[in-house]
Amino acid sequence: MKFHNGIAALISVFFLAASAGLAYAEGDDDWWTDNGAKLIAGEDYAEGRVAQLRALDKLTARVETLDVRAGEPLSFGTLTILMRTCKSSLPVERPETAAYVDVVDYKTSTRETVPLFSGWMLASTPGVNALEHPVYDVWVISCNTSEPFETAGIE
Repeated sequence: MKFHNGIAALISVFFLAASAGLAYAEGDDDWWTDNGAKLIAGEDYAEGRVAQLRALDKLTARVETLDVRAGEPLSFGTLTILMRTCKSSLPVERPETAAYVDVVDYKTSTRETVPLFSGWMLASTPGVNALEHPVYDVWVISCNTSEPFETAGIE
């Protein structure tokens, strides 16, 4: 009798914990979903002109920070990256940055371009929406409303 009561108690605790976890996942504390939805919808966010992306070449272990201007394709290895728009949260909000990016790979053997990624990349969760490729990884770092400062030609 005690054995059955113990199992019943354990099962009820399991279901109680599972339902509490489900309520937490669906609640207002799910900041990633709330911030991501607000960001994509454009609520309380500043739109930028230059996204800062980080790119990794896994073969050479080369890591580069790329300043990608909206609408201007940029090459990294065999990849061509086109950032369409980027957004950052306002200073009073929880920090979040996102960029809508298209990435294509140029296959030299077949001389064709292969679409690899098209969508939103979120800086707060690079493992969720980043480009994962056998040779390259690309993820968003920040979004700037101004052009990067260039020192070329300054005396």
